[in-house]
Amino acid sequence: MIKKETIKKYLDDLSSEEATPGGGSAAGVTGAMGIALALMAIRISDKRKAFQALSKEEQEKITNTIEKLENLQDKMLQASDFDEEVFTDYMTALHSKNEASLKKATTACFNVPYKLVLLCFDALSAIDIVAPYVAASLQSDLKMSYILVKAAIESCDVNLQINMTPLLDEANKVKYQSISRTIKESLK
Repeated sequence: MIKKETIKKYLDDLSSEEATPGGGSAAGVTGAMGIALALMAIRISDKRKAFQALSKEEQEKITNTIEKLENLQDKMLQASDFDEEVFTDYMTALHSKNEASLKKATTACFNVPYKLVLLCFDALSAIDIVAPYVAASLQSDLKMSYILVKAAIESCDVNLQINMTPLLDEANKVKYQSISRTIKESLK
């Protein structure tokens, strides 16, 4: 589980000769790191006098958004772990030559980056809510949070494209075509 590993251990595993963790897992960790920077920037900012002068409604909005970002970060780490599991299942199905198992595993491999990209979009929206309240001295950290979440989105897009195989059902192909436009817009 990525949540219980050190960064060094994760990077060692990522750079090993094993197929997992791979790019999908790294996308989840990258998105979670982006959220971590946004959380740090807003938490430092909310200790300042300017934050204390905000209305109760604004402070509550920020507190709720922090909770949402924490939840999204946790879900991204879960997606990172799940990506490793579904890829292992995919490789097992591939070697079994059982078409039904392979279709199921292909769909699972598609669904992880699809759900992760939706989490990333939610994260960008939440970061947009807290961004106006981040102190000027922390704007570089906030900018890096956007960069990392967008890198996770781009990574998900690569995985989604790779998973667009003939075995993927038509409904998921339509889901990808729909989200593909949103992905491209978010990366501009």
